[in-house]
Amino acid sequence: MEVPFRQPLTCFRYDGNIGETLNGGNMLMQKLIDFLNRLESANISYTLVKTNDEYIMVNVCVPGERWEVEFSDADIRVEIFRSDGFILNESAIKTLFVYFDQ
Repeated sequence: MEVPFRQPLTCFRYDGNIGETLNGGNMLMQKLIDFLNRLESANISYTLVKTNDEYIMVNVCVPGERWEVEFSDADIRVEIFRSDGFILNESAIKTLFVYFDQ
């Protein structure tokens, strides 16, 4: 499935001055801002997270899906997590930590 607002982006590097980018342009920053504006105009909430020294992630939750859109100075990565549609009851809480509670 193609994400409709995913487009090839030019590179940028944040060095403390938002206005300075590689290749003499603000294209990646503009694409990021356009992406965030599109989310906001659609009333879709998001959070920004610095995942490591190379990526800034936009976390998006919509009904039945969660998107992770990561921006770096070299590329963007998009992961889409879809619900299987099954709604579980309270008994499922016990199983949430089975694999991760160590």
